[in-house]
Amino acid sequence: MDAMTNHIMIDGNTALLWAVFTLAPRLVAGTRSRRRHRCLMRWEKFCKQLRQNPETGEQNYCIIQAEDELAAIGMALGAAWNGARAFTSTRGPGVR
Repeated sequence: MDAMTNHIMIDGNTALLWAVFTLAPRLVAGTRSRRRHRCLMRWEKFCKQLRQNPETGEQNYCIIQAEDELAAIGMALGAAWNGARAFTSTRGPGVR
């Protein structure tokens, strides 16, 4: 019997994006840093495949590239205050 039958092998960025994907945010705001840009590109790929209305073809997501982290936070807060689930990330190991 294969011990890896019910397992998948993915990298950290993909694991993070699948975790975020289960939360189903309507807006993802981020800045264009090297690592986050790869995450946003992969996020867009996931959304194009899985976040479209099959009947109308309408997209059910929004990805915005912000100028800086404060702008991304403002976009996420504005979306959340208007009832949408939103997600953004920070550049460092955590917000202090």
